[in-house]
Amino acid sequence: MRLGLISDTHDNRDRTRKALGLLGDADVEALVHAGDLNTARLVPMLEGWRVWLAQGNVDHPTRIQQAIEDNAVDVDYGVRHQIEVGPARVGLIHGDDESRLEGMVNAGAFDLVVHGHTHEFRDERIGDTRVVNPGAVHRASPPSVCVWDAETDELERLLIE
Repeated sequence: MRLGLISDTHDNRDRTRKALGLLGDADVEALVHAGDLNTARLVPMLEGWRVWLAQGNVDHPTRIQQAIEDNAVDVDYGVRHQIEVGPARVGLIHGDDESRLEGMVNAGAFDLVVHGHTHEFRDERIGDTRVVNPGAVHRASPPSVCVWDAETDELERLLIE
């Protein structure tokens, strides 16, 4: 399975549309969004995708949850996620709480931990866990998303023009 990794869209509709287009062209089967939608306006753009969405520190959780229900999109929304993706175990968290992020990374329970918050691309291994921040769609230079293959553990960074 190929996962699209996206974060920190911050209500930027134009760049989010471009990011989702890049991920669609890359034949991803589902998305993990590491938070900071900002408002619920981007939720309808997730229609047609299977999405795990982490609650970001600037999100409005009640409005976002209501938009998920109103738009009947296939989104699991919460502070943290534990996802089985083929043979891999994936953890998802926004990352603004460093102790929670470190706990997830150091737990030894995940093959991949995805986070956002810093708006900076990150790809490193800590023990047996790969830690990825796909960068940010908004307020990043350059803005980016990633594609991760659960079977091969290959990661591709896609820049948003």
